This record gives sequence, structure tokens and C-alpha cells, in this order.
Amino acid sequence: MQNFKPGLCRVIVFPPNVAAFQTTREGGASSGAYASFNLGFHTGDEPKQVALNRMRLGMLLQTDRLFFMDQVHGNSVQQIGPAADPLQIRSCDALITQESGFALCVMTADCLPLLLSDLQGRAVAAVHCGWRGLLAGVVANTVSAMRNLGCTELIAWMGPAIGTESYEVGSEVRQGFVAQNPDFASCFKVKAGERFLCNLYAITCSLLRAQGVRLITVCEYDTYTQPNLFYSYRRDKICGRQASVIMKKG
Repeated sequence: MQNFKPGLCRVIVFPPNVAAFQTTREGGASSGAYASFNLGFHTGDEPKQVALNRMRLGMLLQTDRLFFMDQVHGNSVQQIGPAADPLQIRSCDALITQESGFALCVMTADCLPLLLSDLQGRAVAAVHCGWRGLLAGVVANTVSAMRNLGCTELIAWMGPAIGTESYEVGSEVRQGFVAQNPDFASCFKVKAGERFLCNLYAITCSLLRAQGVRLITVCEYDTYTQPNLFYSYRRDKICGRQASVIMKKG
């Protein structure tokens, strides 16, 4: 398990020509419920503070090419080409690029961030994995898009998300996954009555393996129970967003 510290933490599972990082909630300019390294403009935080935080992230990454998404809990994947504008916010839940120096960012506050590259570092991807997106096929769509770019053996890293013991869902969530594949029943534990505890990590692992991805690293941090390190919407409702970031080196 990764030993996260305040600020920006390096993820070291990818090839040498790929850089990946996880932010924590500390080390930024925001205050109050958003303290302090909030990267989400949509959270209700002061836009000026979020802009400062994103600027700091770019400085730490040594790039001004930061690509964020308007994450809509769907299965849309967008490829970032050489002429892409970082200021254009795309409504999707996965970004892919072959360009060097382009930092792909997925924001979370309980949902599961998934970062991908191939063994050669020819392409990288950042994926937002909430239960709706997972059920809709965002993992399969992203892997397929990477295969179309010539990526064969993929490396996957799953960042901090809400843990199984903290993530209570209704029976409709379990039924949706089990209807898709009965094996998903093992990813849910009965809480009480029609309530269940959901293991996002196990679901995402299963979906990756179904697409032939074998090199998987799981960071089993529980954002809900780590208030000093991570934002959690389920815990706080009003909160910021941390980011998982991946980029090809220039």
C-alpha cells in the first residue's frame, strides 16, 4: 500500500517514460471545508483559490498542459491530440493521449481513480470510476481505445477511493452488477436489509481482467476514513477534490 504524504505523491508502477502522481488534500490555497489543495471548480470553492491550486499542480508537474474532465458518470472516452486546448473542459469519464507533456487528471472524492499506460509508455489514460460508469462500461471502452492505439500489455493503477466498509449502497446497485455478471455478487456484503457494502476496487479489478489487463496495482486507501489526507463527498458533502494524474514525459 502506498504511503501517502501531504501534497503530491509519486506513483511508481509505470514505465520510466511515464510519470504518475496522486494529490492529497494538503498543500494548497483553499480554506474551510475545501482546505487546502482543492482542484475542483464545481465544488463551491472560491474560483481564484482553485485556479491557484491548479497552477501549483502545473508547477509541481512542470507542465501547463493540464487536462481536466467534466465527469458525468458515463462511459465516454476522449482522446487528447496535439492541438488540444487544456482550457476546454470535456464531458466524459476517461481521457487518453499519446502526447508528451500532457497531464491527464481525474478528480475524485470517493469514486475510484484509474490510471493506465502500456508497457512501452506509448499512451496513457485517466479514468473516473464511479459505480454508474463502471456499470456502463467505462473500463472496457478505455481499454479498447488504448488497444486501438497499438497498446497491448497494459499497466493499471487504482488510487484512493471509498473503502468497502464505508461504501453503503442500495440493492439496485448490486442487482445492476449481478445482472451483468453473477460473479459480481462477491463484490458486495450484506449490511442490513436491502443495504449492501460495495467493493469498488474488486469490481474494477474484475472489469480490467475481463479485458485482459493483468498488471494491476491496487491502492486500498479509504478516502472516507482518512480526513487528513483525502476529500470524501460521502463523509462531508461539501468538500474539495483530489486528483490522480498521468503523463508521458517530454
